[in-house]
Amino acid sequence: MTYVMFRRIKTDDFNYVKWGAMGITKFLLTNAVLLCLIWQAPQIARADFICRTEVAYRWKRSESAPAKPESDETPAASPSSSEGEASPQEVFWRAVETSGAEEEAVRAKLTEAANQEKLPALEACRREHQNLSGCIASKYQGLAGSFTSLGFSARKALEEAVIQDCTKQQGECLEAVAKEIKCVEKKEEAPPPDDKAAKDGGKEKGKKK
Repeated sequence: MTYVMFRRIKTDDFNYVKWGAMGITKFLLTNAVLLCLIWQAPQIARADFICRTEVAYRWKRSESAPAKPESDETPAASPSSSEGEASPQEVFWRAVETSGAEEEAVRAKLTEAANQEKLPALEACRREHQNLSGCIASKYQGLAGSFTSLGFSARKALEEAVIQDCTKQQGECLEAVAKEIKCVEKKEEAPPPDDKAAKDGGKEKGKKK
């Protein structure tokens, strides 16, 4: 009886393996077309839209520069005072780029991303053009290594040069702007994997003939 039960278990196990293998084979045969499509998916042509824009800020130089501290020299007239009101200047801040399958959706996403860059652009403008003390401190920090080794006269001349340079960069920040969005359609289509092999095979057949 024990032998009979052992033989039945062995037979059942064999049937499970047998039917399992047949099931896998049947599944592969039934879904052969689907599997081929999945395998060939990277070879299907795909079009992407790549859109790009640039964010910049606009600022206007001060009409009259502040007087230099502890200086007997008369400051030279700025170009804005002789030619009239200073014209706004535009400074590049950052390029923004995105891509996707639908151009309209890509444009909307890029517009949102560009708008998010406007506030940081204005903050950078204020640090650069509406912060005289910060500009001077930043320049002194960069010159800390060589400033202490200079004599009194050279140090005085350097201080005046730093103040003059920062004064020229002071003004009023007006706005941050995003340039016109430009999109390019990029198509990617990989050649069929068997093309090269077929061509090589054809060449070899031609040579044999």
